Amino acid sequence: MFKFTILLLLVVGATNVSSQESATSLPIPGQPNFLQHATDEAKEQFQQIFANPDVTLGEIKQKTEDIVNGQSDEVKNAYNEAKAKTEEMEAEFKANLTAKGDALSEEAKPYFIQIRDVFENMDEPLSHIPGDISRIVSQVTDPSIKAEIAAAFPVGIITQNEPTSGQVAQDPLIPN
Repeated sequence: MFKFTILLLLVVGATNVSSQESATSLPIPGQPNFLQHATDEAKEQFQQIFANPDVTLGEIKQKTEDIVNGQSDEVKNAYNEAKAKTEEMEAEFKANLTAKGDALSEEAKPYFIQIRDVFENMDEPLSHIPGDISRIVSQVTDPSIKAEIAAAFPVGIITQNEPTSGQVAQDPLIPN
């Protein structure tokens, strides 16, 4: 699975998915709507997941499910709805990305595959992703190949810079 897609859809995009959203109960910024009716403790636990710069996507998914499992049926149903929508959108995204990757030149494909593999690694700390991508992209010496790879991805990941020493890479898809 692709980390940025899941985070985008689950954490950011899923904020638009909720069951019977109340007009008087607005979601907390940075939290998905499925936590709208969760306990304050659950909302805090969810925020704490992202406080760790070395958290992996696998950990995010597991910890989120653990939090949701301790909540009301309303929260569980909203989460399952968001999860189903996320999985559907991810499948479509992955199919489109695969088609774009297949259409790349033979020179660009190895770099594309390396970048895709970074996103598929469920055990990769999220803070390492920008640096890993930057290292892969720095190996591409031909500007036309770099442009070809960049065009295959829907996000401007090819222009990411590796964080400087002592700086933690902040994923733009993770709430602060």
